[in-house]
Amino acid sequence: MAMDLKRFLVFSMGLAALSVGSSSAAPEAEALVRRADDLLRPDRSFAVVAEIDSYRNRALAGKITLKTYVRVSKTGGEPDALAFATDPEAERGKVILRHEGVLWLLNPGAERPVKLVGHQRLQGDASLEDLVHLRLAEDYAVTDEGEETIVEASGKSVATRRLKLTAKSGVSSVYPTLRLWIGGAFQRPVKMECLAASGKVLRTVFYDRYRGFLGTDRPAELMIVDGTAPGRVTRIRFSDYSHQELPADWYQPEKMREAKPGN
Repeated sequence: MAMDLKRFLVFSMGLAALSVGSSSAAPEAEALVRRADDLLRPDRSFAVVAEIDSYRNRALAGKITLKTYVRVSKTGGEPDALAFATDPEAERGKVILRHEGVLWLLNPGAERPVKLVGHQRLQGDASLEDLVHLRLAEDYAVTDEGEETIVEASGKSVATRRLKLTAKSGVSSVYPTLRLWIGGAFQRPVKMECLAASGKVLRTVFYDRYRGFLGTDRPAELMIVDGTAPGRVTRIRFSDYSHQELPADWYQPEKMREAKPGN
């Protein structure tokens, strides 16, 4: 059972590990990262509805609902994505494209899309990467940092293995370093920290409410705690997963006005 949102907002103000075991060179570390990819990133093109709510000091600050279509490359490159804002009314009609790692925004009535620079947020601390998910095994080298008992999003203590992920040379990654906690009875992602080059924690992501989507259990909810702005938390709820793919040429900036969500 997921933690009550109010309890989580209080809990997020004082995140801490309970205990840390000694590090070991576990040969299964890379296998754990590959499994995390399998659970977070479907290997075929898919559609998903994402409801994003942002909170500041426990009060709702903003929200948006996106129907997102992710086009998975058959050659192993970065996936493209089209996100259509469906709610609230003030956001309805906006289209966001990720093509070859670049983000584009088309506002309702606009003649052409605008190229977005840098790490853009959809609402609160949520970004399109949270809907597409980072490529962990392909883009990061893994170091096993040992066993650690942490508090998961449900509020329960869970035994995990902590993995440090460092961006591989030549890879253009949003975050140079990640820390990923894998645990529970099914060895699934529990928590991830996204770090700046300085080592500062920029955001902490909790993976919660695993449910059966597209043939395996995937997190139905993410809780994102902003590491740079105390009191800011973002919740993403996923639903209506399906294997869908829009026409390939719609995933191009010049075709965004033609793009329409499928059924």
